[in-house]
Amino acid sequence: MDQWLLNKLMDVRGCLAHLATKDEAARRRCGPDEDADGIWFGMIPSFQLDVMKVSHSKALRRLGRKTQVVSLPTNAHTRTRGSHVVEVGGTGVLLWPLGLNQDLLYASALAHDMGQVAFGHYGEEFLTKKSGKKFRHEIFGVILAQKIERRGRGLNLTHQDPELRRQPLPRHRRNGPGQRLGRVQRPHVPGQDHLPVRGL
Repeated sequence: MDQWLLNKLMDVRGCLAHLATKDEAARRRCGPDEDADGIWFGMIPSFQLDVMKVSHSKALRRLGRKTQVVSLPTNAHTRTRGSHVVEVGGTGVLLWPLGLNQDLLYASALAHDMGQVAFGHYGEEFLTKKSGKKFRHEIFGVILAQKIERRGRGLNLTHQDPELRRQPLPRHRRNGPGQRLGRVQRPHVPGQDHLPVRGL
């Protein structure tokens, strides 16, 4: 890494710390007596416990069988929803030096696609058309985690984790049926003018 970039990164280190959610602010729907993981309350930081709960959820395991796009099932390089959430989790961890809560970022990143249906956004469009109501995987993911997992008892995640996932992330959703996402604006970095900017 060149020294200029390292200096720029050091300039922004901790710049979002004033926005970070502290572990002490974590709140859950149920107390330790009503939660299968209640024995860990107070022993493990709340957002680390969320990471553990999401990591062991059935919904997260099912993401390993869902592809990002429809492709040949024999292709060993097919990106699945499971590999995608791990990649997003790794990217979220990179934001930690800015001062944000790393465990909360990681738990939310792992769980962000829990409500994804077969065929991704096209599956959402199909369910919207069939039900007459707008289907949004980020809302369904919160319902799945808090009401359906663990035979209807839910994972009892902190309120902060689903709150991060309830709103669609910028550039995470399509602009509309069959449309590609728009161009991404990025800050000017000297010496990188030749690099193309693509929509995600």
